[in-house]
Amino acid sequence: VSPNFGQGSAFLAEAIMTFFLFSVIAETALRKRLDFKANIQLDGIGFNAPIAIGFAVFCAHMVLIPITGCSINPTRSFGPLVIASARGLPDDSTYWEDFPIFLFAPIIGASLAAICFRLTRISDKAIKEHAVDHRGPEKPRSTMAGDTKTAL
Repeated sequence: VSPNFGQGSAFLAEAIMTFFLFSVIAETALRKRLDFKANIQLDGIGFNAPIAIGFAVFCAHMVLIPITGCSINPTRSFGPLVIASARGLPDDSTYWEDFPIFLFAPIIGASLAAICFRLTRISDKAIKEHAVDHRGPEKPRSTMAGDTKTAL
């Protein structure tokens, strides 16, 4: 944790940015869209999720690097800390004292985001009722062989 920030500020920042990241993941990669057509092969989830998730990780790093170094993942902090401890930490090191922040703040942030995701869940029945086909009505199209098939 940066000396310019307190333990509480670091904890809150890690929890908020983990909440933000998991919310983006849940909304883009997990939640079904209301505008997909149910009878096509794709299920309407996560077409552009990697872009949104990448931007969320970028934003989390931009905010947290000056504060905590940006953990947002307990294993990302634990593994390097164990290796650094095995190699020998300086005597005045506070890395293990800061570890609870990197362990509990992401767990709390992601848990709160999961609860919010669950509470705002849309039923499958509502999704099917509101499914919209943006491609318009099916139109006959000709193929190279000259026969006519129905367009998807």
